[in-house]
Amino acid sequence: MAKDEAYILVAFEGELIKNLKFSRVGTDERIPLTKNWDLIKVKEGHVYLKLIKSHYFNVYIPPFPEPSSEKNSAYIKAGTITYIGEWHFERKVRPKLRWDLDIKYPNTHLLKVLESNPWVEKYPLHIGFINGKTMNLLWE
Repeated sequence: MAKDEAYILVAFEGELIKNLKFSRVGTDERIPLTKNWDLIKVKEGHVYLKLIKSHYFNVYIPPFPEPSSEKNSAYIKAGTITYIGEWHFERKVRPKLRWDLDIKYPNTHLLKVLESNPWVEKYPLHIGFINGKTMNLLWE
């Protein structure tokens, strides 16, 4: 990992969701998540959800604008593994069509990444909340 890089661990749930794309604030960089969970190398900075793609061509969710405040993004510090959560999307149709988003932080994805990538223990582990704050964790 280069001095200005980090890894994010992110997951999603939702029957309509094909993939997610995140972006770094102030850049055109796209960070794709094409499977249910992944460990993705990124540059240091604030990350936000940019795009949700559906499995169905007739379900369109417009791209999210870049947040006006860094408090509406997750901060990714260089040299770390930052877990930005498991993103749950649910379509609601009453009283009108809308999407509900819930971000959870189960340890199942941490265990999966540790099993498949034991080298991650060399790096500090953080949780990146979508309010710009982070929390340090231990791999133990």
